[in-house]
This record gives sequence, C-alpha cells and structure tokens, in this order.
Amino acid sequence: MPPEDSNSLAGPADGPDVARVLQTLLAPEFEAGWRPADMYAYRAADRSTLFLRLLLLRSRGRGRKGPTRAFQAVHHDGSRWHLGEPPHPPQGRVPYMLPVLTHARADLPAYLVQDEPSADALCGLGLIAVTSGEALPVGETDWNALRARRVRIWTDDTRAGRRFLRQAVQHAGALGCTVQVLHYHAGLAVRDHGTPQQWIAAHPAATTDDVEALDWRSLPSANPSASPQLPPQLATLCAADVSPAAVRWLWPGRIAIGKLTLIAGDPGLGKSLLTIDLAARVTRGRPWPADGSACPRGEALLLSNEDAAGDTIRPRLDAAGALSRRVHILQAVMHGAAGARLLSLQRDLQALAAFLAAHPQVRLVCIDPLTAFLGEIDSHRNADVRALLHPLGQLAERAGVAVVAVSHLNKAGRSALYRVSGSLAFVAAARASFIVTRDKSHPDRRLLLPSKNNLGQDTTGLAYRIATAANGAPRLEWEPQAVALSADEALTARSDERHSEQAEAAEWLRELLSEGAMSTRQLRLEAAGAGIAWRTLHRARQAAGAVSSREGSGREATYIWRLKKMTPAARVPLPKPGTLGTQGQIAVICKKPAKKYKKRRA
Repeated sequence: MPPEDSNSLAGPADGPDVARVLQTLLAPEFEAGWRPADMYAYRAADRSTLFLRLLLLRSRGRGRKGPTRAFQAVHHDGSRWHLGEPPHPPQGRVPYMLPVLTHARADLPAYLVQDEPSADALCGLGLIAVTSGEALPVGETDWNALRARRVRIWTDDTRAGRRFLRQAVQHAGALGCTVQVLHYHAGLAVRDHGTPQQWIAAHPAATTDDVEALDWRSLPSANPSASPQLPPQLATLCAADVSPAAVRWLWPGRIAIGKLTLIAGDPGLGKSLLTIDLAARVTRGRPWPADGSACPRGEALLLSNEDAAGDTIRPRLDAAGALSRRVHILQAVMHGAAGARLLSLQRDLQALAAFLAAHPQVRLVCIDPLTAFLGEIDSHRNADVRALLHPLGQLAERAGVAVVAVSHLNKAGRSALYRVSGSLAFVAAARASFIVTRDKSHPDRRLLLPSKNNLGQDTTGLAYRIATAANGAPRLEWEPQAVALSADEALTARSDERHSEQAEAAEWLRELLSEGAMSTRQLRLEAAGAGIAWRTLHRARQAAGAVSSREGSGREATYIWRLKKMTPAARVPLPKPGTLGTQGQIAVICKKPAKKYKKRRA
C-alpha cells in the first residue's frame, strides 16, 4: 500500500468516517480558517457517487485578506480518498443532479440553474433541476442529457448570473432544446430576481404551480448574439478558483498525458517503428529506454494511413513485444449510408471522443502521419492549423491521453523549429517536439533529439538502431546512454555534410567531363562505381559548370552532359609576364584619354 500523504487517504468509499477523511485531507484549509458549510454529491446516471464538492467559508477576521468563499472536491478511486475531482470523460464532467434528470419524463421542463443550492431547492419542490456547479465553467459539463428537452434557465440578475445565462443558452440551443428564460421586471423587489434558492426562501409556501406561473419567455433563437438582451462577452476564470495540478507524464520529462507531442523526420528513419515501440511499452507497462522510468500501463490507439494492419502493423507490434489485445488500429470512420472513409480531425473529433470515452484505458494515441488526417484544411495556414489542433489538445486533456503525431521535415532552414513540414503552428501547438535524424558518423544509427519541450526539464536525446526480430519484422534497439546533442547541431551537421558531398561530386564531375562529353547512362554507371548518388550528382551539375543537351530523336534519343564552353567575351586578355613593372604594357592597359579643363579666368 502506498504511504499516506497530504493528498490521499486510505479508506472505504461509503462509511461513517467521511468526516475523518475530510478533516485529514483538508487539514491545511482548516488551519487557515476555512470551515465546511455544505457538501454536494455529484453522481452518475446510475446514482453512484463520483465525487463530493464542499463549500468552504471563512470570516475575514482582523488583518485577514483574501476570499471568504471557496470550493474543494474529494473523490474515492476504489481504495483511497484523494483531493480534487476524478478524471472526467471526454464529454466533460457530469452535471449536478444528473440522476434526477436521467430518470424524469421527457415532456417535463428541466430547470438549468447556476449553483447547487438552487438545484436542491427546486428538486425539493418536485421539479427537475440541474447545474454545472457554482463558479465552474458551463462549457466543461456534459449536457447531452438535456438534448431535445424543454429547458428553463433561471439565474439571478448579477454579472455572474448573466454570464451563466449566455453560456447556458448557447449550449442548450446547440442540443436542440426549446429554451425559456425568466423575465425580470424592473419593478420587482430584489428577492424576486435572485436565485431559485433565494426566491423559494422568500416564498416558503410556493408550489410547482407558482413556479410555472412565473414570467417564462421563449427565446426566438438559441444563438446569444441574436438576442439584444444577451450581448457577447468574454468568459473568464479567476486564477484563485483554479486548483494547481502537476503535469502527468506518459514518458517522464518527454511525453505528457493530455498534451500533443510531435515527432518529425525524413522518410526511412523509423518514425513509424518508434510509435509502435511506444505503444508496445504502454500495453505492457515496460520501463522507458535509457533512464528506465516507469510507464503507466494501458491501451493504445493507432491512426495509420501508410501501413497495412495485417502485413506491417501487427508483425511490428509482435516484434516489439506488445500485448496486441490492448492495441486498437483505426480502419475507417463509418458514416451512415455514405459508407467508410478516412478519419478527419476536422470533422470526426466527436467520433474520436466517443471512442475514447468507451475505452477509458487508452493512454496513448499515435497519428501517423498527422497530415493524412487534417481533412480539407491548408497545412501551411497558421490559423487553420491552430483551429484544428486546439480542439485536439482539449480532447487529449479531457480524455487523459497522450497524443503523439508524426510529421516530416522540409528542406528549408537549419533551425529545428522551422524544419517541420507545413505551418509553424504544428510546432507551436505541440507541448514537445522531437526530431529524428541519422547519425552522420554511423549511418545505421538514428537520433531522437528534442527540438522543443515546454513541460519537461530533460534536454538530452536518445539513440537507437533498427534490428530484425525473430518473425522477420523490424524493431528498435535503444542505446542505454543519453545523447548530449541538440537537434539544431544534428541538422546543421547533416546540412553541412550534404553541401560537402555536393561539392565533392561537382569536382568529380568536372574532372570526368574534362576528358569529353558523356551520356547520362554512362554517368550513372560511373557515379555508382564512385559511390555518388545520382540525385547528388544532378544537384552538383550547375556547380561543376556542366550542361545537358538532347541528341537524337525517338527511342534513340539520349541526353549528353558536357562542360560549358567559355565565350570569347568571357576571355580576359592578360599582360605578358614581366611587363607589369614597366611603363609599357601596364600603361597601355590603363591608358585613358586625358580630360581637358578650361582655365579659369582670373
């Protein structure tokens, strides 16, 4: 059993010692003067308790500053109590009083209120009332249980109430709900335009008929901008209401859970094998290479557009030692009568969210390559890429998965941040980015080097080689030591190496063609014998001063390379040796007509 700490406590979920649990977990808050004022149980549709949310109050006292009202949550994971809310499904946290809404008749109106006491007060009258919770963002709650219902939104006439009203109208309208709001008359007393709790407290004899008799007005549109009473405003969150949280790691210091990580490199360097190796380690919970850090055990989802599942992905998973029943391989998206099609992160993010909700053990999602799943967006437009990757990052955070995306490198620039193909927004949206490149000293050695890491401290790289497993499939063999080389240094070295190879190829070609013209067929044979790639030789042609021309016609046509001939105009006559120090030859070369000046008159 893990040791006791300040954020967890062993004990059963249901028992008489909840007060002791709260007293222990909230000891720092109690020492600071906070006292529990109320407790709200958030339950799933089957009425099982997910977490407890406590309202804490404290008096200002002499010399005490800061808020006097705060919330804290605790939850039970099956064996221990923990501070904070449990991980929520991708759709968001459950609304308060969800079981009441789930088991109610569909023809009855559902009241959407801004805090838990108001929901309790209306439910006490026999009505259906739900809320996202006081001081909690409306957009982080799963409102699907309200779909196509008649919704009445009741808030107080304050800034917070009007903000909740705008957001609630937008979400209810998006679910196809018929929305009604309570109209506040200017002549009503303050207590008559407060929260439902305040209204019921002021009307202790009120019944459901009295609530029905209030001035409920239907909105002509669920779009808040279409109503003059609901102008658009910024939705903000006070930093004091945000609970600090530590970064959760899949691979400590390198790949974070809930974030997007990018791996880019040239073709043929084993990037796809790298994602297979990551997935295999997650399915087994095997430690990570080099540092031996722990890997959380779970499932993996592979989105691959280049490799077949039967003859490529499965053999590679077996070679990497993966537990295959814990790996999901995406085949297609089924879209009704339209049939199967390739997943698009632009259109099918909800389908991906639904899959992750149905498979909560998934810890890793690999997208290989990322550009194959972008849909119709322009991968070179920053705005389009950011609009696509931001929701993907939010989904990763809600679902508690690490998203690793594979990309390619372009040929421009030497900085690693600018070498990823497409818009710079790819690297900007990722919390960590790695470059895969070849070791120039050992061609069979691959380097995995960080080019950006916003969350981790480790700036070292790793090295691996591609070996063949017993089943004939390739797999990675990691080196045990870290690599102290930056991505910029590695890419610069590769660039300098390519330029050096090109210069040597140009010198070799110039010497070869100095003996006479040669056909491309002969050149290919000569270059292969000299160990020079044809692409390198083709790029070196201009530097060597060679030109290509076509000779013959039809099937007998061939291309001939020859060195350029210098034109007469390009030939510069040089003086004869020994004459530059005399007044003769150099005077002839430098002689210019004398310029005549008129004498000035005195």
